[in-house]
Amino acid sequence: MGRLNVLIHDLEDAQEDQAYFKQQLMANSGVLPSQLDGEDYYELIKINQAKPKDKRAEDPMAMVNRLRGGN
Repeated sequence: MGRLNVLIHDLEDAQEDQAYFKQQLMANSGVLPSQLDGEDYYELIKINQAKPKDKRAEDPMAMVNRLRGGN
């Protein structure tokens, strides 16, 4: 029963995340929930969190090479 309660909580939490995301889009962008209902929620989150290339983490090996004076 404990595992079932955890799964139910996780599902409710995911639903609340989706509702909050839609709320923020409505408040900040004027996007209506009906415009989002046919969209892939996780793709929208990924797009919303995307960063420009200069703000992304550098490849660790490229950074090591750069710091060592390599290419």
